[in-house]
Amino acid sequence: MKTKRMLLLSLVIIIAGVVAGRVSAESDIEKFLMNFNGEYGLIKDNMDGSPFDSKNPYVKSVKQMVTTESGISVMLDKVLVTEDSLTAAFLISGDLPENLDDVQLQITKVDVGPLLPYPEDSFKLIKGGGGDGGPKLLIANEDPLVLYDFTWAPLLRYEGVSPADPMQVKITVPVVSIGWRYQDDSQEHESTDYYYEELNHTFEFETDGAELAALTRNYDLNHAIKVGSREYSFDKLRFNPMHLILFSTDLTGAGFPYSTKESPEDLQYKAITDDKTEIILHENSYPYGYTRKIINPETIQVLEKTKTLTLVPCFLRKPLAEYDEYPQFDNPDDYDCSPERAFIVQIK
Repeated sequence: MKTKRMLLLSLVIIIAGVVAGRVSAESDIEKFLMNFNGEYGLIKDNMDGSPFDSKNPYVKSVKQMVTTESGISVMLDKVLVTEDSLTAAFLISGDLPENLDDVQLQITKVDVGPLLPYPEDSFKLIKGGGGDGGPKLLIANEDPLVLYDFTWAPLLRYEGVSPADPMQVKITVPVVSIGWRYQDDSQEHESTDYYYEELNHTFEFETDGAELAALTRNYDLNHAIKVGSREYSFDKLRFNPMHLILFSTDLTGAGFPYSTKESPEDLQYKAITDDKTEIILHENSYPYGYTRKIINPETIQVLEKTKTLTLVPCFLRKPLAEYDEYPQFDNPDDYDCSPERAFIVQIK
């Protein structure tokens, strides 16, 4: 009898030790994430193709974390507010499988609003959302392995929301999808299989973009240009070191710039700083005009210092069908960016 009791006691101690070890490991991961301040998000070879830079001076820390029962920790790490968008960055770590191939947050809803009471049904769960295509493995740290993912929301579409003022944000994350590679004998290549970790959490926080918004300047342009049979009105420039917005109207009748890339009349735009840094503005239907969110830290510094911004309209030299290769914006044989059409804005 005494022997059985000793064996039972030993088994309890072993189980308790295993559980304690697992709790300790998870606690270590949580502690690591809370103290993590590494660099991630900025794609070195394509800086403006990234939505985020964890070391950008205008990002703000949030540090809200949820850990699932199986040991997957998801932390809302940082947020970046520019003139036209709010981008939130999440870190993911924990008990992940070997041969990891894909980790994405299935985000169903992002709500942004001023600090006002919300209607009761504002945050009903909406099925859908989630990743942006194929497998994605974005690594923020190698050891321990920490992954990251993003979500974003436009701001100019929200009534009464200003990046300069406090805003209330809710981001619903019901599921984390986790994929790993495996060999299927019936296929020539490895496949990706998934399991879905239930999170069912809404992150709530307050933030603002006040520091960056303090550098925003609005300029009335009242400038029109005729390109072929079309006439455009350039109404206003919103200048910001991380976000340029050229508000425009197509006076021909479309209401906003509309490009099919089939006509020499299709318009593109580039902005040139004092030191001749060129920034291509992308056509955007809301807000109407041409915009560019800027992540490259060198370009941000140039915009912070420039005294003028030269806006140069460019359009195709011939219909798209007549090009042997797809026209390149920086090729003078493809696009006409005549300096005679440019206009200069004095940055005050």
